[in-house]
Amino acid sequence: MNDFQRIITTLEKRNEPCVLVTVVHTEGSTYRRAGARMLIFPDGASVGAISGGCLESDVAERSQSVLLDGVSKLLVYDGSSDDPIFGLGMGCNGVTTVFLERLTGADDPLCVFIRQCFEQRQPRAIATVYEIKSHNPHQSLLEGHRFFLYANDEASDNFGESNLANRLRSTVWDNAATMLQEKRKWQQMLFAEGEFAEGEFAESENAVHVLLESLLSVQELVIVGAGYDALPLVEYASILGWRTTVLDHRPALLSAERFPKASLLARYTRENIAETVRNIVLSPQTALVIMTHNLAFDAAFLQEAFASNAGYIGLLGPKPRLQKILTLLQEQSLTMFDEDLARLHNPIGVDIGSETAEEVALSIIAEIQAVMNGRSGGFLAQRQQEKIH
Repeated sequence: MNDFQRIITTLEKRNEPCVLVTVVHTEGSTYRRAGARMLIFPDGASVGAISGGCLESDVAERSQSVLLDGVSKLLVYDGSSDDPIFGLGMGCNGVTTVFLERLTGADDPLCVFIRQCFEQRQPRAIATVYEIKSHNPHQSLLEGHRFFLYANDEASDNFGESNLANRLRSTVWDNAATMLQEKRKWQQMLFAEGEFAEGEFAESENAVHVLLESLLSVQELVIVGAGYDALPLVEYASILGWRTTVLDHRPALLSAERFPKASLLARYTRENIAETVRNIVLSPQTALVIMTHNLAFDAAFLQEAFASNAGYIGLLGPKPRLQKILTLLQEQSLTMFDEDLARLHNPIGVDIGSETAEEVALSIIAEIQAVMNGRSGGFLAQRQQEKIH
């Protein structure tokens, strides 16, 4: 479950004022990157995490003043410092900057915007002004203000109508649209001495710092086949907050009792496979896992998968079985192109020595996560970059 989902889920259950803590900037090696969030409630309860546990208690203590007066706060934690107060003695060679702000509850404009994104399954973007360094006291009024970019290229914000606000609005809009097109998760922006630039903190005394984030629809997992091996796959996907759909031709297997955490259960027949797939709408945020244990059904669904925009296509079984499926398609005068086969993951999953259904499901989920994030799925110990996540 991503942080945005966790915020909405929590506030729908506990609709009351709270403090939203957001990681807005990091340097060096840190446990979480920009965009990580947690909620802190008046009774001290919290949801989410912004570190491996070393920052949360201090942030919770400092959040109480934000709850009381509603004044946002910016905190900087230097993990390389041994100072017990300012560095917390973490021993990590990284700096984490967090922004604390008060939310009114489930009807806060930020929450409404996020909820609509998930309900409408449309990508959006959010820009948060979290720090202003200026001699002009009026410019500080922008701090904590937001810009919302909708999927239909419309936008709204509470920047105001000053010259600074207008320049912010125009540049943020352009950058947000570009970021969504390029499917980047976030970028940091600064406005210094009259010009915007993407990059690190400005040294200038007159600078506006902005965190720009893309808000994608909830990742979806479509599983074709409701056998025993689909059960842990749905379970693991639900933990991650993915919307799951299970398809099968056997109505006895498609029950809410077997799949209590599935978002949708749907039956297909041999004759309506194409219609079934097209009704689901496979998007770049969709992972399709084909595991019917039937060559003819697998072939039919694979054909439809290649014609879709699914971001991930996985087929259960070994390579020789795939060749049999491709032969079936060729006998139907259907040709698979190299670019189609390049999208296919078979055998499915990452190599972790899986044997049981639960282990295989873990392997599949790990591969989907890696593919959707543009990663290889290798060992972090072999990663050369300083940042590991």
